[in-house]
Amino acid sequence: MNLRVGDRLEFVITARDLLEEPLKYSMSTPSGKEIWQDQGEFTWDVSESDIGRNRGLEFEIKSLRRFHASRSVDDNVVVCYIVLSIKTTK
Repeated sequence: MNLRVGDRLEFVITARDLLEEPLKYSMSTPSGKEIWQDQGEFTWDVSESDIGRNRGLEFEIKSLRRFHASRSVDDNVVVCYIVLSIKTTK
């Protein structure tokens, strides 16, 4: 999908812990900003620093337990975009 600077994307991650314990949710942006929070709702405002091909957003979830399914998280997904230059208005 092609995006332009100034676009806003909203994401909702839904997950459930098998033991019904709380989960932590993360979004990492192409600029390297990583946000961890208790809810799975994220917003990404596309900026000039995001311009380029294969600009990936990574979403991760993890339990608060000591061990995890992979590295330090329990699941993840990466979504890639092409970010084009600034939006033009007509």
